[in-house]
Amino acid sequence: MGRLVDADDFIEQLGSSDREIYFKGLIEEQPTAFDVEAVVKELEALTEKHMAISEKAAELGKVYENHTILNGGKGMAYEHAIEIVRKGGAK
Repeated sequence: MGRLVDADDFIEQLGSSDREIYFKGLIEEQPTAFDVEAVVKELEALTEKHMAISEKAAELGKVYENHTILNGGKGMAYEHAIEIVRKGGAK
């Protein structure tokens, strides 16, 4: 895949000639590079999974302490990824 551009900003820069109106239509018809909500839904499922594992490991005690930390950390990382996806990047 090539680089991503902000289609809305690009469209705003086009004028109103017949050719530019035609290109605006073509741009509008293009699919989004990825479905934000689908990505967020997947990340939320992963977050829930790893947080549940972390909670279960914590219930089982000291022997599973590493699992608690590891899966809790993964869950937190997925939550951070969701924030990045929703705002459109890690700016």
